[in-house]
Amino acid sequence: MLIIAVDMIAAPGQLDSLKQALRSMIAPTQEEDGCLRYQFYQDQEDPNKVLFYEHWRDQAAIDAHFAAPHFVKLGGQLPSLLAQDPEINIYQVA
Repeated sequence: MLIIAVDMIAAPGQLDSLKQALRSMIAPTQEEDGCLRYQFYQDQEDPNKVLFYEHWRDQAAIDAHFAAPHFVKLGGQLPSLLAQDPEINIYQVA
């Protein structure tokens, strides 16, 4: 199993739009083969910080997700919604 943790910081005035875009990803992604968990969380101390936390069966499932239309659409939206590039960390569950 692989875990992906993505830290994002909303651009000024874009928090609601960012959360809306991220929410739109949840249902279609959870239906993807190999998706075990897919959710985002808002930081309690800094509401502009968001963590997307994902569990995937394997790399093939992640690759398919990255090619999915809803993921490609989100990729086009993120530059205008984020204050900086997201920090992406991928972990292998031992």
